[in-house]
Amino acid sequence: MFTIILLGLSDWLILGLLAALLLYCLSRFVIIPKTGSCIVERLGKFQASWFKGIHYRAPFVDHLKRTVDFQGKSVWLIPLHEILKTYSWSKLRTKDGVSVEASIIVHLQIADPKMYVYGASSPPILIERLVTNFVIHLFGAHEWGDFVTDRSLIQNHLLENLQDIVNPWGIRLNRIKIGKLVPAELSSAQIPR
Repeated sequence: MFTIILLGLSDWLILGLLAALLLYCLSRFVIIPKTGSCIVERLGKFQASWFKGIHYRAPFVDHLKRTVDFQGKSVWLIPLHEILKTYSWSKLRTKDGVSVEASIIVHLQIADPKMYVYGASSPPILIERLVTNFVIHLFGAHEWGDFVTDRSLIQNHLLENLQDIVNPWGIRLNRIKIGKLVPAELSSAQIPR
């Protein structure tokens, strides 16, 4: 009678292990929404870019590569929809010495997830630095009157120059819009309406 109980326990143990193995294999399915993608590495090397749908990761060898998104979070799901990013500066100097408060809205999109993950170490930070450097240079090279008469000067110049730089990172700049653009001496409360 004691051996029957042991056989029963060993059967339960085998069933439990089989159930755990089945649950593990089922947990390897990954559902990618239509607005996202992810990078899969097999044994540490690029395997594939997965887009919308249900995918299966091979146990113990496939790994979803994590990256930094535009909100500064570490994620494995890379957004493919258009992202709006606003950059602001409190005091930019123009060529004629006017201090300007400015904000620029960048509409960008991750066009190639593989290049976004492997093309640069941290694309969101690099884009912020690039935009800042180009804006500081642009304001230093033009007078305040140039910006008042032609706001598209900033937009076109930034879009033309930045697009070629960010292409190898898998990012496409859709458009750049001017947000706030006022002399720093006038606060928002003092602007005539």
